Amino acid sequence: MAAAPTPIKADGQALTSVGENFDGSFAPDGQRIVFVSTNRKQHKQGQIYELDLKSHKEKRVTYQGSVVAHSPQYSPKGDAILYASGTDELKEISPLLYDKKVDADFTGPADYLERTELYLHHLPGLQMERLSNHPGFDGEARFLNHSELIFTRRDKGNLGVFEKSIKSNSAHPLKGAGPRSAEASAALEGKRIAWIEFSPDFKTSSLKIKDGHNVVSILDDVKALKKNPAWSPDGEIVLFSMNHPDAKAFEIYAVKKDGRCLTALTEEGGISEQPEVSPTQDAFLFTSNQSGNRQIYIKSFPKTLNCPPAAELIEKTP
Repeated sequence: MAAAPTPIKADGQALTSVGENFDGSFAPDGQRIVFVSTNRKQHKQGQIYELDLKSHKEKRVTYQGSVVAHSPQYSPKGDAILYASGTDELKEISPLLYDKKVDADFTGPADYLERTELYLHHLPGLQMERLSNHPGFDGEARFLNHSELIFTRRDKGNLGVFEKSIKSNSAHPLKGAGPRSAEASAALEGKRIAWIEFSPDFKTSSLKIKDGHNVVSILDDVKALKKNPAWSPDGEIVLFSMNHPDAKAFEIYAVKKDGRCLTALTEEGGISEQPEVSPTQDAFLFTSNQSGNRQIYIKSFPKTLNCPPAAELIEKTP
């Protein structure tokens, strides 16, 4: 059954308000979202919630003791939620006993120093399945198809994008992804993949797209930190967050897969990040601190992008 149009009460409205909320993602039917919530009266640590976009009623999904939970995503059938958590790594090696020297070689963002594993939470209910067993950071997981995942792994000083089967603990690096790669997103059952690759000093990043076997680097003329790439359902457009032209502010942008038609979708002036397009491609979610703390917002997705005549922005990788 095709997804129904996404309910939008007011263009640009905040969908959340209690605590701080981020990492929003649509269900396959487009009528629900899943997200992470922190700093609530009931709990300070991150827990996963569902929100019905029609009734605006929310439901708590996880009840874990870990302070870390992030990047939830529905399975392709909508019957499970994929996410990352530190709940087991905290039990296996307590913070007091953890030797931080093993991470001394990593100079990237502090979020990647978290010790997290991948989990699949089956719906409805509380059944949880652990999908990885690797010391360090396993997170930012997304489905390639119904049985395979793509995710970011930090192992000591190394950071990279990996692929794995849901049924296996083993994983292998994504072909074509270079060093310091992260935040992968897949479209068309893994036929197109987008990710970022940090510069050696982690102050800027490149936006990479793999279409079949061909890997291209787009918007290389824009020296900025690009992050959170997310595909439109038709596999033609990538949304992402970027601190350009203001280095202190992040806005949501859209660009075609060939690097044309760069279009700003937000102009909030703060930190807008983590875009996600609805299954019917009529709306997108994003996280913003425009109200003072992080909340999840929804806006209509433009039918066309801004495509003035411009020089080609594609540069093929060797």
